[in-house]
Amino acid sequence: MVKVLISATISLLIISCSPRVMPYESVVTDSVIVNTVETIRDTVVVIEKDSSLIRALLECDSMNQVVIKKITSYKAGADMPLPEISIKDNILEARASIDERELLIKLKEQNKELIRKVSKDTIRVVEVNKLHLYQKILMWLGVALLMYVSILIIKLIKFK
Repeated sequence: MVKVLISATISLLIISCSPRVMPYESVVTDSVIVNTVETIRDTVVVIEKDSSLIRALLECDSMNQVVIKKITSYKAGADMPLPEISIKDNILEARASIDERELLIKLKEQNKELIRKVSKDTIRVVEVNKLHLYQKILMWLGVALLMYVSILIIKLIKFK
């Protein structure tokens, strides 16, 4: 029983004073950043030119007034209607109208850029309370003293 007590004491003293090596700890962080860039730009839309046409044969009557004798040809445009023709006081007037058109186009572009950021951080454990040489010498002297005292106690117990 005494031998078990001595060996347990010695092993506790040796284990408790040995430096422990802590493993390195790695932390991996993975993050995805979505970067969205919006661009708004104005665009010019060109409406092509358009026209309509009427050809007519004009003549003067007996009172010296201009009259339309015959319409020889007419052609309406893609967006332009045939003109309205009137003759008043020997003045030819042709009118064609188109409703007012406004085009303002704003384009919005969205460009998405995915940025994947993977970072691996290694955490190293640093020993803070590292013993100096004189502390180690004092510790081993303490161990030797404990062993000497335990051997004396064993001898005293055996001789009684």
